[in-house]
Amino acid sequence: MQTDLYLSKEEQLAEWMKLRQFFASHDVIEYGLKIFYIRSDRTKRDFLKQGLIRKLTDFEKQSRGYNCKDSVYRWVGEQANEIHTY
Repeated sequence: MQTDLYLSKEEQLAEWMKLRQFFASHDVIEYGLKIFYIRSDRTKRDFLKQGLIRKLTDFEKQSRGYNCKDSVYRWVGEQANEIHTY
């Protein structure tokens, strides 16, 4: 994914989550490190509280092919560019 210099790190993370649709906690941290965003895990938890992502059940996680112990999430929010940071 090409990084956009005009988007904040939070917006870049949201855009990446929207494109991926399904992602594990370790994927979020790995992507955060690639864009030099050490707060990516905290932002993921903020998105969870805002209802932009939801945690998958163990059955859903296994049916998607994730066999890791990490939590797996799905993007359910609005468009990434509609996320407002205050």
